[in-house]
Amino acid sequence: MATDPSGNASSFTPQPRNTARDLASAEVDHAQHIVDRLTLAAANVKKEALRRRQSISKLTLATWNWNWLRSRRQPPPSQLTTWTPLYYPCWNTSTVWPMWRRFE
Repeated sequence: MATDPSGNASSFTPQPRNTARDLASAEVDHAQHIVDRLTLAAANVKKEALRRRQSISKLTLATWNWNWLRSRRQPPPSQLTTWTPLYYPCWNTSTVWPMWRRFE
């Protein structure tokens, strides 16, 4: 068991004072900590971007296509004929191609 400065037995072990070397190593550790946090943050951003990219599936594209169709102006039900033109975007080109859809 260690003794305190007065010679009494003590479980307290005095710690050395902060020297210039200790402070320098602490600064290096702090800088390394910052680097580690930035690296981790960049990895998380990359992982999140990959997850979002993978989430854009055929179902998502179908939902976007359906929403686009819903946003087009269609004639009111009283003016619907047996054959009504319905437009949809063609994914192969930048043009829009007509499609005929039967309303029954």
